[in-house]
Parts: sequence; structure tokens; C-alpha cells
Amino acid sequence: MTVFEPENSLEVVRGSSMTLELAVADEKGCPIRLDNVVIYFTAKQNFDEIQPIFQKISTDPTQIEVIDEYAGIARIYLMPADTINLELRDYIFDVWLVFNSTGKRYPIVGPATFTLMPSVTVLSL
Repeated sequence: MTVFEPENSLEVVRGSSMTLELAVADEKGCPIRLDNVVIYFTAKQNFDEIQPIFQKISTDPTQIEVIDEYAGIARIYLMPADTINLELRDYIFDVWLVFNSTGKRYPIVGPATFTLMPSVTVLSL
């Protein structure tokens, strides 16, 4: 499992699984409750692309799971199918928080870079 801070970039091995733990806090370091929000993780080739190469959303707990809504802890699950067919290169990603009650949106991670690394072992899906 990888715990990442907003300034962190990621290295992902192509075709691997990765769990990213996210701790959401305000500018004073106090946890933000996640009981009435939607979290989005979006990855793109570059800023000019309209369509993401993949996106994760917390309305599907197999993609993003809120672990502790009061402590602001969530896990983002990258699966082999997300990266297996991508070329080895740098991509960009960010994570956004959208409050259901107000519609307010906040970028909480990134934009940042994730580098897709080669795998020595090749497994089929």
C-alpha cells in the first residue's frame, strides 16, 4: 500500500495492482469528513486530453473506498486492467473532492505525475 501526500508523484508497474491511501485534511490538518462527498481520481496522458485514460470514483467502493469517514481516510484501488495496455511513459493525475450537499469541488491531490514502469514478469489478465 502506498500512502501519498498531495505533492507526491507515483511510480506504477504496468499491469500491477496498487492501493493508494488518502488522508484528507483541511489547511489546519484537521480531517475532512467523507460521509457526504464523492472522490475522483483521474489519470490522463496530458492536460490537453479531454478523455481520461482511466478514472476512479468513490460511488463504486471497488474503485475508491472510504475507510474511515470521520478521519478522512480513503483508499484508491488501481487494478491491472487500468495500466496493462498503456505505453511506458509519464502520465498526469489528480484527485478531487466534491461535496454532495453544496456541489463545491476541491482538488486535493495534484496535478501530479505518475510514471508507468516496465514489469519483468508478464502475466495475462
